[in-house]
Amino acid sequence: MTIFSIYAILLAAGFTGLVIACVSDVKERLIYNEIVLFVLGTGVALRLISTPKLVWISLLVSATLLVLLGQCARFNMMGGGDAKLIAATGWLLPPQDNFWLLAHIAVAGGALSCIYLLTRTVLRRAKIIPARPEQAFPMGGSSQALANEFAKISAGEPMPYALAILAGTSYSIADEVIRCGSAISCSL
Repeated sequence: MTIFSIYAILLAAGFTGLVIACVSDVKERLIYNEIVLFVLGTGVALRLISTPKLVWISLLVSATLLVLLGQCARFNMMGGGDAKLIAATGWLLPPQDNFWLLAHIAVAGGALSCIYLLTRTVLRRAKIIPARPEQAFPMGGSSQALANEFAKISAGEPMPYALAILAGTSYSIADEVIRCGSAISCSL
C-alpha cells in the first residue's frame, strides 16, 4: 500500500467523520466529542504522513483556533461542538491551507444562514409554527426529516453549523485534489 493510498483512506475517514457530525448536528443539534476526536485523530495521522516536519505548525494553528473559537462559544456566538470541530478539521489539510479552510467555512456558513433566515421568514409568514413537526408537515419516511428541520427552523432553534463546516471543508479538499491532479502547488 502506497503512502498516497493511506493518505486517501485517512482523508476519506476524516471526511466520513465530518458527515457523521453533520447528521448528528442536524438531528440533535449536538456534535459528540467522540466524533470530533475521530476527525482530529485522522487529521493528525494525515499530517504525520504527509508533512511530519510541520506538525508543530498544525498544533499551533489548531490550539489558536480552539482558544479563539472557544471564546466565541463561551459568549454564545457559536456552539462549543462547532468550535471543537473546526479546530479538529484544520488537521485534515496542510497548515498553510487553514486560512482558506476557515474562509470557505465562513462563506458556507453565511450562505447557510441566509437559507435558514429565508426559510424561517417564509414559514412564519405562512403561519406554520407547529407544536410538533408532524402536525404542520404530515409526511412519512425521509420527508419526515425535512419536516422536522422545518419545525426546528420555525421554532427558532439554532442552525446546525456542521453543515457549513462540511461544505467549506469539501470545497477545500476538492480544491487541494484538483491542484494535486494538475500538479499546481500540491500539498499532499
